[in-house]
Amino acid sequence: MNFVGRHPELQLLREAFRGPRSAFVPIYGRRRIGKSELILHFMRESGGVYFVGKTAPAALQLRELMREAARDLASRSWRTPRSKVGSTRWS
Repeated sequence: MNFVGRHPELQLLREAFRGPRSAFVPIYGRRRIGKSELILHFMRESGGVYFVGKTAPAALQLRELMREAARDLASRSWRTPRSKVGSTRWS
């Protein structure tokens, strides 16, 4: 399936992701206009953890988020380029 009409938004997400500093990019709008699909499309190329909160106790949501994040992180080859880490020795 083609992803149509969100190229400016995808470019903004890519620039924020690749930038030298942390970024907060709020994604908002009316329902059913493709916000979740935009995020999922971006994450297919960049990786990440996707979790949708629900009406449930905070402790339960936190447990579920941690379980999903652990599963996702264990299944991916997460590598940080040396240029992003700098010269710090971790061992």
